[in-house]
Amino acid sequence: MKVVWKRIEEIKPGEILGDDVYDSKSFVLLLQKGSVLSKEDIEQLKDRKIIWVPIKLEEREEKVGEEELESAETALVESSILISEELPPTIPEDIYDDYISSVSNLINNMKSGIKIEVSGITSVCSEVVEMIRKSKEHILNLFTAHTMGYLRKHLVNTSIMAVMIGSVMKLPRHRLISLAKVGLVHDIGWTFIYKDFPDVMDVGDVPENLMKFHPIASVRIIMKYTESFLASDEVEAILHHHERYDGKGFPFGVSGKRINELARILQFADVFDTLTSDAMKDRKFTPYHATKWIINRTGMCFDPDIAKHFFKLTGIYPTGTKVRLSDGRVGLVVRANPDAPMKPVVRLKDTQIDLSKVNDIWIEKVEE
Repeated sequence: MKVVWKRIEEIKPGEILGDDVYDSKSFVLLLQKGSVLSKEDIEQLKDRKIIWVPIKLEEREEKVGEEELESAETALVESSILISEELPPTIPEDIYDDYISSVSNLINNMKSGIKIEVSGITSVCSEVVEMIRKSKEHILNLFTAHTMGYLRKHLVNTSIMAVMIGSVMKLPRHRLISLAKVGLVHDIGWTFIYKDFPDVMDVGDVPENLMKFHPIASVRIIMKYTESFLASDEVEAILHHHERYDGKGFPFGVSGKRINELARILQFADVFDTLTSDAMKDRKFTPYHATKWIINRTGMCFDPDIAKHFFKLTGIYPTGTKVRLSDGRVGLVVRANPDAPMKPVVRLKDTQIDLSKVNDIWIEKVEE
């Protein structure tokens, strides 16, 4: 079966959705892939101002030549380190390594019982914030693995991505620095309560009691070994970063806007990096499937208002996603379009195409 995008007025009851359909403003899942459309479904899509809908069709006779397809796929092999080796990293590797070194020194000094001089860490956070603020476009291409281990990589990635989301939200500089700091230490308690976490195990196997305690442990550790590093609002953000929008999170069961705003932003970065990291072992998600996982839980786990900004950053097809276009060509998503999340910029073998500027070419499917 093939998928073709049809205008909403051309769709008839009984046709089958070829992919999930999301509200273009709230990114709430409206209808799931494989749904048989009823008259009511079609009217709902019209009411939500959905113009184009993916519909399953019989496979077209036209096929891309095997040699062309094979060469395109070979050129788009993903790196085991970056989300995509075909694209520049979000942060230059030397600055990324400085960030890793800062958090590594922080952890090592804490383990040695040494009080931390935090000015150096704050300085690196400020440098990263300025780099992201001055960037003309946000390329989400972070490291999925690092020689310094999962936790240090995760803290740095979460910090960077949280700042990127905050930048899309147009938060002031001091709030972006708060996000950078909170992201950099939000899980630091793991190094003291569970020494193997999670470089030698699947994060899904972490005992539940330790999982629920680690936000508190992180705050206790950072408060013990640093002076004046975190403001009270930043401390609360660490405590709240596993709360859920529906109140079913931990450790306090806080819900909705009562959850600290920094934490509500941090949650998107924390979960996205965890799902796409090597720590997930056999359950590791692609950026595309991690994004869909988050979309499907918006309003339950995640703040719908912040979700709008998150998806402006990632789009429905995040950077590094390999896609097949409706004309059969295979390409790599290199940038999301904030105002057209289903129509990113795609790099092909010998050209680049902005799908938001064409009406006759669309993404037919994601290449696994």
